[in-house]
Amino acid sequence: MKAVFNIVCSTIVIAISFVTVSACSCFHPTPPPCYAFGKSDTVFIGSVKEFTQLDEFSLFDNVEIEVERVFKGLKEKQVRSTSSRFDSACGNNFRKDAKYLFYGSLSKDGRTYNDGGICWRTQPYDESS
Repeated sequence: MKAVFNIVCSTIVIAISFVTVSACSCFHPTPPPCYAFGKSDTVFIGSVKEFTQLDEFSLFDNVEIEVERVFKGLKEKQVRSTSSRFDSACGNNFRKDAKYLFYGSLSKDGRTYNDGGICWRTQPYDESS
């Protein structure tokens, strides 16, 4: 019985050792600013002002963004978006009262901003060029 247990445990350890766990990364490099500008519905500078929990089971929160300066597409002074609740999720982890340079798409009514995730150009304003 002990030999069977050892064989089963060894098999499990060997099988687990072949499993690769990948962190969030981009297949392609982040696009250049001019390309991202052309492909985005909106480009603007804004600050994250409020987080609202969607529900207790969701990995995302609603986010209210106060728009400071628009370069393309946006007509509102505030827009909604979503943000990952956990740093391990593959998305922009927005921080309250932080300023960002946003690149993304807009809903048809122009009031909801949709981000392209970590592989697009949205980034903290102080890290933008």
